[in-house]
Amino acid sequence: MDWNEKYSVGDALIDNEHKVIFDLINQIEGADSLGEITTFIASTLESYVSEHFHHEEFYMAKIGYPDLEEHRQHHEEFAAKAVQMIDELGGGNSVQQMEVKTYLQNWLQNHILEEDMKFRDWVLSQK
Repeated sequence: MDWNEKYSVGDALIDNEHKVIFDLINQIEGADSLGEITTFIASTLESYVSEHFHHEEFYMAKIGYPDLEEHRQHHEEFAAKAVQMIDELGGGNSVQQMEVKTYLQNWLQNHILEEDMKFRDWVLSQK
């Protein structure tokens, strides 16, 4: 999964954080073991994504984005699902590892292209 400009929301901080998340997700496939991937997801990805969501929600509040609460709900649902998937990895295998990667990739791409683009478009409509 590679970053390209179609994912840009027009804010340098948010775009750079999205790039890091893309990279973190890509590293899942290269993890040597399920234990490594579980630790990786739990400590690095979850922490970084949580911080990113905070930045994104702060930005939307700052610009007065009217659908902030709905967007925040999408973030909360993702966080809950990601934690559930990580918990279910115990004793798993490479198939489960790839399922987690695929879920994360699909969610991130869809979230950026559908939900994040809504606040980008709203910003552009205010100019």
